[in-house]
Amino acid sequence: MPARRSTGARSAKRQRQISDAAAKLFKANGYVNTSMQDLADEVGILKPSLYYHIRSKEDLLYEIFAEIHEDVQRIMAEIDEQDDLDASAKLRLWARLHVQHAITHREKIAVFFQEVGSLSPERMAPIMVMRQAYERFVLSLIQGEQLSGKIDQSLDAKQLSLLAFGVLNWMHTWYQPRGGAAGDDKLADLCADFILGGLHSVASPGGKLSPR
Repeated sequence: MPARRSTGARSAKRQRQISDAAAKLFKANGYVNTSMQDLADEVGILKPSLYYHIRSKEDLLYEIFAEIHEDVQRIMAEIDEQDDLDASAKLRLWARLHVQHAITHREKIAVFFQEVGSLSPERMAPIMVMRQAYERFVLSLIQGEQLSGKIDQSLDAKQLSLLAFGVLNWMHTWYQPRGGAAGDDKLADLCADFILGGLHSVASPGGKLSPR
C-alpha cells in the first residue's frame, strides 16, 4: 500500500508539472501553436510518455480552466464560513483572496482569458457554470453592502460587480513580483482598499454610476 501511495504521489506531481508547463507554453506561444512535442520537451520527457498522463492537448487546456475555477469555489466556501464578518468585511476578504489567487496563478489565468474561445463548447459548459456561480456570489456580496446602506441601493449591483472584476481580473497583464510574500500581501490590501473605497464612494451624492 505505501508503494501505491508513492506511485500516486509521483503521478500527481508529474501531472502538475505538465499542467504548469502547458500554461507557460500556451501563454507564451498560444494554444494552437504549442505542440505535444513542445510540451514533452518542456517537461523533459519523451512524447509517448506524455500520453500516459493526458489524452490530448485539449485535456490540458480544460484542466487549466477547471483548476482556476475550482480554486474560486474554495474562495467562496472560505468566505461563506466567516459567519462573524459583516458585509464590508466579506467583500474586502473576497478582494484580497481574489488578488492572492491572481498572483499565485497568473500564468493560468492569462491562458484562460487568452484562450477562452479555444475549448470546445462541450468542455467549456461546466467551466461556465462555475464561473457564473462565482459572478453571482460577488454580486450577492455587493448587494449585501447595498442592504447595509454603504452602497446606494438605486445603483445597478451587476454593473458594480463587473467594475470590481474589471479592476482585478487583468492583474496578470501588469503584476510584477516585488518584496516576496510581504509585498504580495501589501498589494492584496491595496487592491481590497481600492475596491471597497470605490464601491463605497458611489453611495455619496457625487457618485456617478448610472442607476438601474
